[in-house]
Amino acid sequence: MTQNRGMDIADRLKLDVPVCQAGMAGGIAGAPLAAAVAAAGGLGTLGLTPPGRLKSAIVAMRERAPGRAVALTSSPP
Repeated sequence: MTQNRGMDIADRLKLDVPVCQAGMAGGIAGAPLAAAVAAAGGLGTLGLTPPGRLKSAIVAMRERAPGRAVALTSSPP
């Protein structure tokens, strides 16, 4: 049995709402969607992004949702 230490994952990530957006491939879950979810208080997730665009996508998310929790999916090697 795990002990409740008074903080759950939403608290640790500083989420305002218990929403986690899935990181989908194919451009659907790009930086604009992930940033919008994060800015609204949920966990925004950047979907699979080509290596050449990954850095700019991360910068775009951070600019649109500063200080908010975001996650990245990773592609297989």
